[in-house]
Amino acid sequence: MINDENTVAHYTKLENLEKILKEKNIRFSFVKKFDDPRERSLGWISTLGYGHEIDLNEWTYAQKLKDNAGSQINIFCTCSRSNNNIPGSCPIESSSYGKPRMWSQYGGNSKGFCIVFDREKLNKQITQNTKYLISGHVTYHDWLHMVNGGSTIEYGQGIDLKNVDIFDLLNNNMMLQSIYFKKSIDWKDENEFRWLLFSEEAKPVYVSIDNCVESVVLGCDFPVDKMDIASTYCKSLNCQCYILQYDHPKYLINQLK
Repeated sequence: MINDENTVAHYTKLENLEKILKEKNIRFSFVKKFDDPRERSLGWISTLGYGHEIDLNEWTYAQKLKDNAGSQINIFCTCSRSNNNIPGSCPIESSSYGKPRMWSQYGGNSKGFCIVFDREKLNKQITQNTKYLISGHVTYHDWLHMVNGGSTIEYGQGIDLKNVDIFDLLNNNMMLQSIYFKKSIDWKDENEFRWLLFSEEAKPVYVSIDNCVESVVLGCDFPVDKMDIASTYCKSLNCQCYILQYDHPKYLINQLK
């Protein structure tokens, strides 16, 4: 067992092995690239023009601000351990790094790997990258379909959108927390912890993970010919490398030499 107290885990596919472990960087995800339609949608952002003669350039600029938000709102998703005290439950499956659904959905059907981070150290690294940052646990609800509301980008009547703080505008009434830190009850088992970083430019955001990684866990079906490479990258990160094994009816974890 790995001590995953005060840690968070990020599951990813084999194709990201070199990008993350060798280059020692994580990349935040654009919300417009999310798989979940509820989170990918920018339907909660509207534009509103004032005046009898709306300037086409102002309308176009307001629409561009809305579209850019899909690339400016960047999120890094992790999960934390489950508070599962049910007698007979599998400790590994309750850990941050051993959740079968996470391996199936995000870890390339157990062919990928999982990075276990020291949450506070990672938070310090992320905080250095922007003044626009929100972080915290996701909460899960079964009534999200009943909630209306959003943020409005207003233009016309002398409004200078070029001097508007777009982050403050979009986060009016804490909309960013409401949209991206509340999820359907169906996702509850992920016990997700997120960082939302708003970039002033619509471009990818990278954060160094040097000195933040506690350990790396390889999936049950991680390719044998890639194990030595993964182990070498872990030595460079000064962390331990493990591999999961399924031995019916339970999961085991072994440390690679």
